[in-house]
Amino acid sequence: MESEMFILEEKCITSDMVLADREIETLYKTAFLTAHQVPYNRMPQYIDGMPLDFLAYYLEGRFVGFLVVWRHAKVNWVWYLAVKEEFRRNGYGKAILSRYISKHADRPTILEREEELYEFYRSVGFADTDKVDHYNNGGPDMGIMVFGDWNLIGGRAGYEEIKADQTSRVRSVLTGTIRMNIDREA
Repeated sequence: MESEMFILEEKCITSDMVLADREIETLYKTAFLTAHQVPYNRMPQYIDGMPLDFLAYYLEGRFVGFLVVWRHAKVNWVWYLAVKEEFRRNGYGKAILSRYISKHADRPTILEREEELYEFYRSVGFADTDKVDHYNNGGPDMGIMVFGDWNLIGGRAGYEEIKADQTSRVRSVLTGTIRMNIDREA
């Protein structure tokens, strides 16, 4: 891991805070393809309903970016990493990921990446797994990369099991959200 030449303040974003922070919302909605976004207005339910680390980063009080990671028993799965345009290509994204990985070195970290970010993630220390997820909702195929030992999660078979668990948990959160809204209306 590379040492930071700047000090980033890390702030845990809770379900109560996420919808109130317009800077985070704006970056979220502009940094990712719509096909790869979960509905932002549902983010509080994801934060409360899944073991998610939603972390925002600041430099001298200025918002730099955020990281969202799903914590699974076998792996940390990076859902989102975004850095504001004005801070890109200055080492902030690398510092954010490196800090998180260092704090959670007890298990591998995986992520889905778009082709144009391949070299960036390799520079952080991620390795290609030759696994690709195909999206039917119009999004591009996403290559899977790992930081740590891919075999600790069981390789491709383990990944598929973890992916199924993630999908099931996301559906459970959404189903619970829909039920909550129906209950409130009744």
